[in-house]
Amino acid sequence: MGASNTAWGALPLPLNLGNGCLLHVSPDALFLGATSGYGKTVFPLAIPLDPALQGASAYLQAATLKSGVLKLSNAVAVVVG
Repeated sequence: MGASNTAWGALPLPLNLGNGCLLHVSPDALFLGATSGYGKTVFPLAIPLDPALQGASAYLQAATLKSGVLKLSNAVAVVVG
């Protein structure tokens, strides 16, 4: 999860990580978890009821590491409100 989809520090996004993997989101917060037998992982995220958060944006992208091979999903933008 990141605050930007245009830059990660001084690096412009998307960033080519090789093997067809493009990092579309600044990795400002990482959530680690295991997948179910169906490949599903759930990360509940509570958003406080605070009017100051109205219109706030975050960018999400999933990554998997299986047998030493990194794979990244497409990214999605979310907006509070």
